[in-house]
Amino acid sequence: MTSVKKVDPQGRLTIPELSGAQVIIEAISEHEFRVRRVEVIPAEEAWLFRNPTATAAVQAGLADAIAGMFSDDPRIGKDYSWLDDVEDE
Repeated sequence: MTSVKKVDPQGRLTIPELSGAQVIIEAISEHEFRVRRVEVIPAEEAWLFRNPTATAAVQAGLADAIAGMFSDDPRIGKDYSWLDDVEDE
């Protein structure tokens, strides 16, 4: 798609298809710019996307959950009667 747009006096350009989107604007040359839609990942979560082993483990876990495959509850069959003797704070 090619169209001609006019930049307003404040330097703004309206692209309705990108309304509300976050974008990266790259200067290709003095007269050419590339606009790309992006999704921002919080810094504390970015490690996951840089760690292929962790990413694969999360994807496998999600696939198991979707398929209804869950681990047995490790609490089943355990004796927790000793908790009756623990005082509440």
